[in-house]
Amino acid sequence: MTKKRITVLDIPIDTINKKEVKSKIRKSLEKRKSKLVIATVNSSFILKTLLIKEFKEVLKYKTDLNTPDGVGIQIAAEYIKKYNSTPNIFIFTLRWLKIALSYVLGKNELKVIPQRITGVYITKYLLKIANKKRYKVIVIHKKNGLQSKKELIKNFKKNFKYIKLFIINVDDKQDRKKYVINKKHKAKIVLADMGEVKQELFLNNNKQIEANLYIGIGSSLDIIFNKIKPAPKVFRKRGLEWLFRIMTRPKRIKKAFNSVIIFPYKLYKESLKYTK
Repeated sequence: MTKKRITVLDIPIDTINKKEVKSKIRKSLEKRKSKLVIATVNSSFILKTLLIKEFKEVLKYKTDLNTPDGVGIQIAAEYIKKYNSTPNIFIFTLRWLKIALSYVLGKNELKVIPQRITGVYITKYLLKIANKKRYKVIVIHKKNGLQSKKELIKNFKKNFKYIKLFIINVDDKQDRKKYVINKKHKAKIVLADMGEVKQELFLNNNKQIEANLYIGIGSSLDIIFNKIKPAPKVFRKRGLEWLFRIMTRPKRIKKAFNSVIIFPYKLYKESLKYTK
């Protein structure tokens, strides 16, 4: 079956809905020798690929499914499909704002990628299946995270008691080349919560961990287990989670600036290649 994809700054994004993602996940978990590598890609991911060649290669060639995790990706896909080329920065800005504001204000829906498929959404679905089927789940957990290994075990026992949990603690402050696990491990699902770039590179570099499904989940477990307050529905519905994050966690303002300002600018620069 041909993949439905759109390329954003040289990174393929699957134009897929939640129902299709669930179907792919179920099929992968049910097949004995199946392997599915998922990345939940947002605008921050895309910007990092411009700086880190190895990360770009992973997202281009090593993942099986790159889901759109952020409204910036949705708007970019809409722009590329509708305009692609751009005469100047002024026209680009007007077109970008038209698409963005029409969506945020509820006047128009986004058609190219109608649904955001976040790490939290996929993680919740995976944990629900794993709990029901009593699957073994390996969590690659950063030592200096919001939850200690002990807390994480406690939260799993409380909320997903039938999951066969195995946690591998990793010091994410180390050089990423040292993220190598020598011992072989096997599970149905591998979740890496080390944060963007680090988690994807870790999963790609540790082939000795055998599983049906691999995914980097960032802070998804912290949100699921209420260590981080999720954005209210009104923010999530219109893709304004980034604004809520700034309000509740001001240290994220640089990341938000990159996603809201730098990402569209990089897209503009890319669009000049197609302008006559």
